[in-house]
Amino acid sequence: MGSEPLRIFACAGDVSGDLHLANLVRELQRLATGLPGGLMITGLGGALSVQAGMQRVADTSAVSAVGLAEVLGQVAPALRLIRRAKQHLLAYRPDVAVLLDYPGINVPLSLFLRQQLRVPTVWYLPPDEWRWSTRGTAFLDRSRSIVRGTTCVLASHPREAAHYAALGCAVELVGHPLQDAIAQGALPRPEVRRRLGFAAHEKVVALVPASRRQEMRLVWPAILDAAAILQAQRPDVRFALPVASRRLLPLVTRGIARWARRHGLAADTIRVAGDGSDPGGVSAAVFAAADMAIAKTGTANLGLALHDVPQVAVYRLGRLTELLGKHLLRMTREDCRNVALVNHIMDEEIIPEFTQAGRSPIARDGVSPAAIAAAAAALLDDESAARRRVLAGYARLRERLLGPGASARAAAAIVRVATDSKAVAMLSASVPLVGAAAEEAAR
Repeated sequence: MGSEPLRIFACAGDVSGDLHLANLVRELQRLATGLPGGLMITGLGGALSVQAGMQRVADTSAVSAVGLAEVLGQVAPALRLIRRAKQHLLAYRPDVAVLLDYPGINVPLSLFLRQQLRVPTVWYLPPDEWRWSTRGTAFLDRSRSIVRGTTCVLASHPREAAHYAALGCAVELVGHPLQDAIAQGALPRPEVRRRLGFAAHEKVVALVPASRRQEMRLVWPAILDAAAILQAQRPDVRFALPVASRRLLPLVTRGIARWARRHGLAADTIRVAGDGSDPGGVSAAVFAAADMAIAKTGTANLGLALHDVPQVAVYRLGRLTELLGKHLLRMTREDCRNVALVNHIMDEEIIPEFTQAGRSPIARDGVSPAAIAAAAAALLDDESAARRRVLAGYARLRERLLGPGASARAAAAIVRVATDSKAVAMLSASVPLVGAAAEEAAR
């Protein structure tokens, strides 16, 4: 194999995916010192992965959505990204491809990599597909598409590993990389609170609405109204909001200004932390300072849990997505339980969650600001049974996630897959695949 560099292609989407890709790139670079030709990492991602040393082919930070209807507005940009990625892959055929979540882009890329280019492909933090894989039509069953395009899945927790193993995919359990970021960047609580401007006696509630614009519009109003109710009940409460993206900053500030006018509160009742340039660092600081949180479902739920911050999870899909899920995926209220990531991993309700399937009698869809505020108030009480239950659940969650080191374990597995197949890949490169693959890429 000589002294040619090991070529790695990677693709990640939203803020959390880019953070995990950045940590993975750093671990891969540490391993590069033991490789004869070093390595070259190219791919699709955001600013953090570029700062870590990846050569970016295209920026994915603006193309990210969840839900069925919400994705429709992203179709054209996604197709452009896929085409750009295919062109790059044809020109610089990698020894291994690493895909992080982001199924709208990564599922078609994985099939192209395996079926057209015959490149070994590793899914790291694969999509949480088991909730949908047995529902509705085969057309919407992405689990089997993921397995068809995958050499190996690097799973973050046992439920994920079991799902993909049952479909016949090679699986390695590596744990969740968020533990690495938290272990490396542990911040002293008194110093962080002082830096953010909070007094020692004040109760700090983190408000964590979303990292995507579509989600902000759906969950931000409910979170703000719950904060107003909590403020009226507990005048000692202060709020902190970490900004996940520069693109969201105007939406956040406008929402706070309208909220303050409507409820007769000062706009600085909610302290906005950061400008979106360092979402991981700002979130870690706010989580370290917080006594509890009201957060959208997602990676933030896990981050708060690993910081031992009790939380209430909130999520609301658009009405069209809800209808499509009901009729195409045949989803029931029971299927929509435990959607918050902490609850999802543990398969039980560790933290209170409020969604369309919520049990609250106050609001038709369960996302009731009054109910959210009531659950938050219970978790603010240091001696409450509700708070003790959540913290005990967090302790069991840590045991299930294998502890820090996920990024290093993933990097070692990726290099192992790449080096094991590099000789075969070099032989395959001499086969005239480009005609069919180029035709596919041009579509």
